[in-house]
Amino acid sequence: MPIDIAPRPFTEFEDLARSLAELDVEVGDEPRHRLAAYDGEEPLLVIDLRPFPPGGIEAPLVEAVAGALALGADRLATALPGRAWSPDDPVVPVSDDGDLRQRVLLCTTAQPHTGTRSWLLPFDVAAPRLVWHDAVLDDGSCEGWVPHALQVAVDAAWEPDPDAAADQLARCAALGHEVFLAPAGGDVLDQVAGR
Repeated sequence: MPIDIAPRPFTEFEDLARSLAELDVEVGDEPRHRLAAYDGEEPLLVIDLRPFPPGGIEAPLVEAVAGALALGADRLATALPGRAWSPDDPVVPVSDDGDLRQRVLLCTTAQPHTGTRSWLLPFDVAAPRLVWHDAVLDDGSCEGWVPHALQVAVDAAWEPDPDAAADQLARCAALGHEVFLAPAGGDVLDQVAGR
């Protein structure tokens, strides 16, 4: 069943992403892949994506976005941990001795008809905490299927469907996603027939 979270507005998504990544490391985990959904500035939910094989984020992200859209989300945001390196490096800095690429949290936000914004939050792990470095902002339009998919989703202007939201979020939980509802998301689910 979904778990309640304290509300944080859309404009504070980066703070939320940092705080949750720090919490992951404090409890001994790696930063998780996350989707946050909003109705305007009002948070609806955060979903920690289920485990997936390398390069296999498509299905988990689509499952989570479907639950967010059924709640009536018109803004979406993701925080995806990964590794980055300079395109000036002739060879990717990975060898049998280790991975020297910079650890990052790739944040992407999408709002209706305004385009997406992506930026990198570089970090190092000094267990039990994260050490953050200056954000690297994207100066141009975002590329890649994740920003495009988020933009297409929010531009569709979905109406809340409490029954569909309840079904999809239950499916997400059964598949291994962790669903954390904000009060506004809980209010939508309270409209399900029989509650």
